[in-house]
Amino acid sequence: LGAGSQTTRHRSHGQGLDPLMETGHIERGRLLNYLRARKERTDNCLSLPFTFLFFFLFCILVVFHFDQRKVFKMVAAFDLDVPSYDLQRSYPSELWTWLDSRAGQPRMARFN
Repeated sequence: LGAGSQTTRHRSHGQGLDPLMETGHIERGRLLNYLRARKERTDNCLSLPFTFLFFFLFCILVVFHFDQRKVFKMVAAFDLDVPSYDLQRSYPSELWTWLDSRAGQPRMARFN
């Protein structure tokens, strides 16, 4: 697996000792940097499932938003029900007349 010096060095690291340093112990700053990096990596790994969940929800919403069959059916139903020639002749007033006859929309709703 390795030389005896590598095994000793690895064992020293496991015990919190650094054989390359004068005191033989790991400095506080190096330990804090290591612990911060480890915590950041753990936090990033914990956020990964939420990222996948939001991506999946985004994809589902996009698919439902662009559901072309429903849009086609709505447009086809509108085309069958709305007299397009009358709307083209006098567009704004004829549209509001048609809406009033179908939906009973209040007059104030036109200006909102």
